[in-house]
Amino acid sequence: MLSDKPVVFSAKRISKDFGAGKSLKTAVKDVSFDIYDEEFISIVGGSGCGKSVLAKIMLGLYKPTRGQFLYRDKPIKNLKDHWNEVQSVFQDPFGCFNQFFTIRSQLEDSLNILKNKPSKEEIRRRVDEGLMAVNVTPA
Repeated sequence: MLSDKPVVFSAKRISKDFGAGKSLKTAVKDVSFDIYDEEFISIVGGSGCGKSVLAKIMLGLYKPTRGQFLYRDKPIKNLKDHWNEVQSVFQDPFGCFNQFFTIRSQLEDSLNILKNKPSKEEIRRRVDEGLMAVNVTPA
C-alpha cells in the first residue's frame, strides 16, 4: 500500500539468525516492508514462522543480523524513548488482554489514542478489517 503519510517502520532485507555453525537457525529471512503512519496492520502466520521475532525487532529487543530496520527513518537507539511510542499486542489473550473487555473494545481503544483520531465509523472499519484478517468474525 502506498501512502502520502510518513513511513513509521521500514525494514530493508532484514534477517535474524540465532546460534552459529551447525546450530545456526534463521528465524526471519530477507524481509522488507514499510508501515505508514496511522496504518493498522496485523502480522499473521503459522507457528514458528518468525512473527514474534519480527515483533521483537520492531520493539528494539532484537537487532537484525542483516539488513536495515528503521523507526521514523532512524535506527532504534534508546529503548525507553522507543517504548514510549511503540507497543505491541501479543497473541496470548489471557496474558495480555484484560478479560473483562472484548477484543474489539481493546483494539478500538488502541486507535483512540492516535493524535488525529479517526471517526467512530473509520475505527469500526479498521477493527473489522483486522479481525477478518485473522479469521475472527466481527460482532
